[in-house]
Amino acid sequence: MTSRTFPRHAPRRSAAVRGWWARSVASEAEESAYDPGDWTKGARLARRGAVGEIRVEAGQVVAAVSEGDDVQTVQVEVEVFSADEAQTVAEVVAGAAGWVGTLLSGRVPDQLDEGLEESGVELVPHGGLRSSCTCDAWVDPCPHALAVLLQVAWWVEDEPLTLLHLRGLDRSGLTERVAATARPGGPEPSGGGEPDEDLAIALEAAEWAAVALEQEDDADV
Repeated sequence: MTSRTFPRHAPRRSAAVRGWWARSVASEAEESAYDPGDWTKGARLARRGAVGEIRVEAGQVVAAVSEGDDVQTVQVEVEVFSADEAQTVAEVVAGAAGWVGTLLSGRVPDQLDEGLEESGVELVPHGGLRSSCTCDAWVDPCPHALAVLLQVAWWVEDEPLTLLHLRGLDRSGLTERVAATARPGGPEPSGGGEPDEDLAIALEAAEWAAVALEQEDDADV
């Protein structure tokens, strides 16, 4: 799995995020703050554009945060999906009409959370954030890490599949697993039914969309 690098986010007036998944990431980050003042400071740093490029890969986020003349390096670790959890995600997606095309075209259905929760999988890992920073703060996460996490939520707002990528399941991996689930002889969808013609059509369209998006990613590098 390749890493994704997001450019420095332009300063913005508000720390607010839109979209179910982006709000979930931001809420989890805020709840992980040791003190409300840490979250306030982290949000202020994020809004000022103090966070540099953000590198996202399976289970890890790395970024630099500038505060005056000081630059801190932040690393946030998130638990990746196990093989069984990744397969469950694919089965839940394949078992719901329309979700294949929606997800692989870059959008995450809000209802996916409920479907995964019923299957025992958390898309946003509650209480599973671990961070380190080169600053001298003794709390985890420190305000610098909270600033990075808030900007990760902003990127999830723009590109929801960033969250799956962080959990270790990128577009190509999801496409392969959904395709294996949909093929005769592959694992059955979570609903236990046979893959239908609509799923096959949606999967084909989604694969083309995924290829196009991958090409866009390569062009941005």
